[in-house]
Amino acid sequence: MDEFLKIVIIQARTGASRFPNKILHEINGKPMLLHVVERCRLAKQVDQVIVATTTNQNDDKVVTFCKENQIKCFRGDEDDVLERYYSCALFYKADIIIRICADCPFIEPSIIDKLVQEHLKRKVDYSSTARLKHTFPRGTEVEVFGMEQLKIAKNKAQTKEEKEHVTYYFYTHPEQFSIFILEAEEKFKRPHLRLTVDTIEDYNFVKGVYKKMNRQDYAPLVDVITTLDRYPELLEVNKNIEQKKVLFKGEERDF
Repeated sequence: MDEFLKIVIIQARTGASRFPNKILHEINGKPMLLHVVERCRLAKQVDQVIVATTTNQNDDKVVTFCKENQIKCFRGDEDDVLERYYSCALFYKADIIIRICADCPFIEPSIIDKLVQEHLKRKVDYSSTARLKHTFPRGTEVEVFGMEQLKIAKNKAQTKEEKEHVTYYFYTHPEQFSIFILEAEEKFKRPHLRLTVDTIEDYNFVKGVYKKMNRQDYAPLVDVITTLDRYPELLEVNKNIEQKKVLFKGEERDF
């Protein structure tokens, strides 16, 4: 039996500025959040999947959704997401935390597994498929770190960015942490693709992809990419949407 308890924590709230309640909007017959949870559960390196939402009363509906679908749920600070993650990980006694966002309906289980395996094999502090280098499609980001590292970040974080973005302290302080960035193998190497849902255009795009694939079960990321290679006109729907920027060393970057 693996000595580490590996937990996916999905940060989820209904108060998104550009597309409120997006995580509960249906895609292919079920809420986007359920797509994300089910895909994370398919990862072999994952022991538990937790939804970490906020104490805002608007997110009561997220708690209700989780109860109705037998999903473990945790509530914490709405703005200090780092604190929410830390408290959630502490409550569930996590050793290894896998960070996933609730607006990524095409998150890929095999990538989660690969990153966790590399993280443990290399014995690093922080591992990611993105942040410092993007080779995977936007919206398939996975980050892995230990409880000890999360505690360090939580205790040292001071700025708004460090508290709002869970792993910001890791990749902006590389002198304090050993970092591994996983590069995409050829079948996943599509950094130009936008598979995250931040706006109504993104949502319509994802629905269009599912409609074109015409399937009800889990759709592997490679099938999504194949579909988009075959029907590039689908990309027109959200081609003008820009990723929100984060301040990094005095410059705005789309992490």
